[in-house]
Amino acid sequence: METHYTSKFLAAADSAYRQGKTRGWLNFLGQSDVALEGPLSRNLLLVNYLFEEGEAFLTAVNSSTVKGAAASLFLGQAAQAEDIAMPDIQEDKLGGQIDRLATMAVEKGLIFDQLWQKHSGAMKKIVSLGGKVAIEKLRSAIEAYPKLPKNRRVVVAMAHPKDQEWAEAIKATASRFYEDSGKPVRVTMAALIKGTEISPGHWPDAGSFPAARAACEAAAESQCHFYARRVMWSMSRYYGKNVARTVITEDSGLEHHRANDILHYLLERNVVPVSPFVDQLKAKGIQRDWDGPCPEKVYRKVGRGYVRTGKRTAYSPPGVAGEVASGSSPERSA
Repeated sequence: METHYTSKFLAAADSAYRQGKTRGWLNFLGQSDVALEGPLSRNLLLVNYLFEEGEAFLTAVNSSTVKGAAASLFLGQAAQAEDIAMPDIQEDKLGGQIDRLATMAVEKGLIFDQLWQKHSGAMKKIVSLGGKVAIEKLRSAIEAYPKLPKNRRVVVAMAHPKDQEWAEAIKATASRFYEDSGKPVRVTMAALIKGTEISPGHWPDAGSFPAARAACEAAAESQCHFYARRVMWSMSRYYGKNVARTVITEDSGLEHHRANDILHYLLERNVVPVSPFVDQLKAKGIQRDWDGPCPEKVYRKVGRGYVRTGKRTAYSPPGVAGEVASGSSPERSA
């Protein structure tokens, strides 16, 4: 090929040749298990060198003799690969991984699909070591696990000793967030954990911290409940002043159409914007999991996802006849 193409041309066409890497070029022909496929540029160079003309190449490709030889070569390599025994070291490593995963599955009460979800790295490891055979061995190990000696029977997961203490601290943090008269921030599980000084764990999982997780889920609020508290905060800043409603929605810093719907709803229900806002909302039957005044309404995307339609319709406040339907056009503020 060097005589046919010259070294200068090969260096320009193939980066490996340009870097002096000239060994193993024919591995991709199926004669070695090191590589299965070579670079496209190298394939083209070899084809052009062997056949020179495109018609000759296509004739060879369509030849049954060539197809049969290639198929036989591939099947022979596959059969040879299946006959290769797994090294003892790799077999021992695979056995340890399977035993560890089986123990974990039974002790934590995990089904097979949950192993993939929660321990995907370990599952991928055994697949790389043993393929489908390893997966079947893991299934068999999990099924046979209860028959092992008593010292390896299922161990019931115990809650962390500081679980209850963390739960009480989270409840105190939630009360502090909701009773704050300043600009409200959304109370989420992450905000509660970050705002609590006591932190015996990174995240309150249901196994080790059941009480702490339950406290987080009970204290967290929906997006609409947070919007209501933020709108009430803006209402309190302009209470007694004759301002347009758009001033309040803009001051809240929230998405205009959602904030506008919630503002109209709060005014209709005569909600008094007095801190703590959560107590005023609760008195009107608005709980922390509130879905908003228009649960079925689909709002238009904001920012880069917004699409102009050129249509404008009159605004219909929530709870009034002619309520805005899903997918309606952008509204005018009343």
